[in-house]
Amino acid sequence: MKRLAALPVLLVVVLAACAGSASPAATQPRYQLYADNVSGPPITIQIGGRTIATVPCAGGAQLTAGASGVPALPWSLDVRRANGTLLRHEELTAARFSNGFLMMLLQGSDIAFGIFPGDGPAVSPGTCAKWGP
Repeated sequence: MKRLAALPVLLVVVLAACAGSASPAATQPRYQLYADNVSGPPITIQIGGRTIATVPCAGGAQLTAGASGVPALPWSLDVRRANGTLLRHEELTAARFSNGFLMMLLQGSDIAFGIFPGDGPAVSPGTCAKWGP
């Protein structure tokens, strides 16, 4: 009878131990790339040869490593025009991200990676018209 009385106590201890343990995925930092196409041509962002996002002129995209179909780091990232022309290739590892954050800024045909203050430059009306629909 004493053995049966100890069973509920043992069950509570086991359940509490399981509930308190964190999975490795829950403790990993989130790495996010924000792509801001201020005034460039429409682009596609590929990681490992697979298209992850399409970003129009004056548009943006947020990519989170390991979420929503985006692979975990490291990334072999290509930025391409709609016709497939390669604009930029980057090998991105966690070391390139500042506090889990990295921004890609596209202005005209120039692409920069880094941390940029504020929201970036404003787009003048008609700036994107030269890139077509």
